[in-house]
Amino acid sequence: MNTSEGRSVQLLTAYDPNYVLINLAEQWNRSELERLRSESTFRCPICKKVVRLRLGTKRIWHFAHKEHSDCQNDYEHESMYHLTGKKQLYQWLSFQSYSPLIEKHLKHLNQRPDLFLSSGKLQIAFEYQCSSIPLENIQKQSKAYIQAGIQPIWILGEKRLSQISRFVFRIDELALQSLLYSNSTYPYLVYYCPLKKRFSILHTIIPYSSKIVFAILDKWSPNNVSFPFHFPFRNQLPKPYIDKWVDKLFTSRMYLHVQREPAVVFMKHKLIQKGISPCHFPSEAGVPTNYLVWFQTPAYVWQTVFLIEVIDPLSVGQTVHFRELYGMFLRQIVQYKIKLRRDISDGKSHLSFAIMEYLKCLTKFGLLKWGGKAQFTKQREVQFPNSTSESKEQLRKMILLLN
Repeated sequence: MNTSEGRSVQLLTAYDPNYVLINLAEQWNRSELERLRSESTFRCPICKKVVRLRLGTKRIWHFAHKEHSDCQNDYEHESMYHLTGKKQLYQWLSFQSYSPLIEKHLKHLNQRPDLFLSSGKLQIAFEYQCSSIPLENIQKQSKAYIQAGIQPIWILGEKRLSQISRFVFRIDELALQSLLYSNSTYPYLVYYCPLKKRFSILHTIIPYSSKIVFAILDKWSPNNVSFPFHFPFRNQLPKPYIDKWVDKLFTSRMYLHVQREPAVVFMKHKLIQKGISPCHFPSEAGVPTNYLVWFQTPAYVWQTVFLIEVIDPLSVGQTVHFRELYGMFLRQIVQYKIKLRRDISDGKSHLSFAIMEYLKCLTKFGLLKWGGKAQFTKQREVQFPNSTSESKEQLRKMILLLN
């Protein structure tokens, strides 16, 4: 939802004197609306106060509360970008023979999703988010929807998309709370631009750090996108994607000495105690795996901690159950002050999934052997590279094994 001070509250729906809902997202001609405006008084569907029908030539037609409205529905002060996008998304769903409701007030939740869809037993609330809101707001809304048996789907305004370079994007916590999940291994995000009338799909998303993710960006015309979303994502990482990840990790090694994040400081101190240069952290650390979204701390940091505190102390040939490995690492999370994400939108996974995924990678690298019944046997010692260039080549070969 978009809020801004000093603007009248704007919406696309209002009641006429006969309590017929006028929906401006439908097809109207100007003369018909001008006639209605001259003959009728329109009222907000929630607070029942008078709203004005605005039929400008530069902005999307809309209803507006008076300045500083105290509408109890807590309508947001929507930008024209948001209103236009909401209207186009309504039409996009309607063209697919759905019957979406726009700005429907869900009284039992005191929520007003931008679009609401009831399809069989499935109820879906679409939120088109174009501006920043407090993170707790989106978490609270999503939780309320889910508890009521409503699936929340957050579509972001494309202007929120920040690309640094090919495969590298800057992303905020709001976007990470909006991740969508499909049969693909990795999550994705849906963006929409009402000015260019296109969807931008950010997929194969793997967080590198708390604000940087690696991903693939595809752009689609609404004519080529249908709901439910089904995109031909591949689980295999493209080679240029892997090369970019390895280059980024190489840079992180080179500049590790300037990092001041508590987890990094603890990690560097531990490596020095072991007589290892911090930039020579294990070759098996920094692997782009699924479920990394559970961590705010970079993968190369927490994976290094896992290797030096959980795996390295084991004897070669020793067998350990996953529960024990997981419990040992949970204690290190506290000690190293590794940052986690507690509330993310994927209700089908858990932090333990990220650890199990990493353990599976270590079996492919030959460090561990899968013994069945969630047991792992250590096969060799953890590798510490002799140089950063050596680590770069070793990691590239390891990641290619995962494909």
